[in-house]
Amino acid sequence: MTRDRAIALGLIGFALAFNLFFLRWQVSVAAPDLNDNVLHLVAAQRAALALGQGQDIADHWLPGIAMGYPLLHHYQHLPLGFLALLYSALGQAVSTVSLLHWVSYLMLSLFPLSIFWAMRKLDFDRVPSALAGLAAPLVSTSYLYGLEYGSY
Repeated sequence: MTRDRAIALGLIGFALAFNLFFLRWQVSVAAPDLNDNVLHLVAAQRAALALGQGQDIADHWLPGIAMGYPLLHHYQHLPLGFLALLYSALGQAVSTVSLLHWVSYLMLSLFPLSIFWAMRKLDFDRVPSALAGLAAPLVSTSYLYGLEYGSY
């Protein structure tokens, strides 16, 4: 293993381990959902119901929002479809709430890896790519709910 590869592996490994440890509350503490998670949960539950009834998961009605709303005509449906498919694949043994929390936890924890991979695809060297992955979770805004962990 080359020196650059070992350094990059160490940096990304540290970033992933740090996130997996410090974000574990996402799945270990039962806390009320804030921000967009409430909407995502309702939409994921409805998508799972639509899938179970053989309906199109990209074109269903959300009756509990503003007297009914076709949310997925105006909002991305791939993440909700993924949750619905995962819910179905697990035989409905895990609640959609738990699935949403676990998927959010894993995506937030693996975020540095996606930045590293993207930088490598843009032909950056390993160490700068790993440093970008390490620093990416630190990007935040003042109460604007951007990429920081508080938004999730």
